[in-house]
Amino acid sequence: MLEATVDEFTGTVAVSEIPTGGDLATRRAAASAAMPGDQAPFGHDFMRASRNTVTSRNSTRTDRTDLMDALQRLNPASAPAPSGKYSQLTITAANTRVATFAGQIATPTSAGIIPAGAANQTRLVFAAIENLLASQGAKPADLIKLTTFIVGRDNLDEFNAVRNEIYAEWFPEGDFPGNTLILVAGLAAESLLVEIEGSFVCPQPGR
Repeated sequence: MLEATVDEFTGTVAVSEIPTGGDLATRRAAASAAMPGDQAPFGHDFMRASRNTVTSRNSTRTDRTDLMDALQRLNPASAPAPSGKYSQLTITAANTRVATFAGQIATPTSAGIIPAGAANQTRLVFAAIENLLASQGAKPADLIKLTTFIVGRDNLDEFNAVRNEIYAEWFPEGDFPGNTLILVAGLAAESLLVEIEGSFVCPQPGR
């Protein structure tokens, strides 16, 4: 497994090998030993559990030989502690294939009506994101960064409640992607309340 460290004087990123075997405590200790004193690996796990596995939405382990350990999420001591469900820093491995997706919104029903309420729309937006990931052989754990647009502060509570529920399934170890949340006056259609765009790592074509 690759581990990235940052030289505090030059800012140079160095990549070294970290053991992937053993239990979680062993891997945490190995990660801490390989990093400078002012940095700490994120939360419950500093990276993917192993080269060939990834956590799917139902929390099972799925063989993923086509997608190597491509992401490392960090919350350096030099940065403020995250105030929500996100990581401050995400590092992608060299030669990683990265995809970006346009803003996802709630899709209209068969009657051409966009469901009302931030909670309903949030569920549809995350479902659309999951479908986009699946189309490229990726999983929610492969997300790098999200940018979330919410219409009005009044819709935050509903959005957060649904996102927390989905994140509990997507990221059971608390290893969240980066996120920027922006409150806006409106989106492309007056009935839209939530829109999310982002990026993720995905397998090479043909694998």
